[in-house]
Amino acid sequence: MSLKIFTRHSVIADAGKKPVKPRNRLSPRDPFSAIYHGVAAYAQFVGKNYSEAISLSREAVRLRGDFSGTYRVLTVAAGMVRQTEVATAALPAHDPDQTG
Repeated sequence: MSLKIFTRHSVIADAGKKPVKPRNRLSPRDPFSAIYHGVAAYAQFVGKNYSEAISLSREAVRLRGDFSGTYRVLTVAAGMVRQTEVATAALPAHDPDQTG
């Protein structure tokens, strides 16, 4: 079971290495662009590329501020690289009740 989960996460991380930017150049007003960035951010997080996950999460938030999954990835990725200011700023932006 654990090998299956590991393999699945490895596939997700590899898929996240494909750049999102070419899609944006082809269709910069694509309504799903924030979702593409959010999925790529999660894949980068799974692949332990936290700085890229933060960058992609910020772009997804810029494109669509109500995309809650992106705030979660941003918060956790920032915490992993000890950027506590970024992590604490992202959490209340998503849910004011989670300020502690």
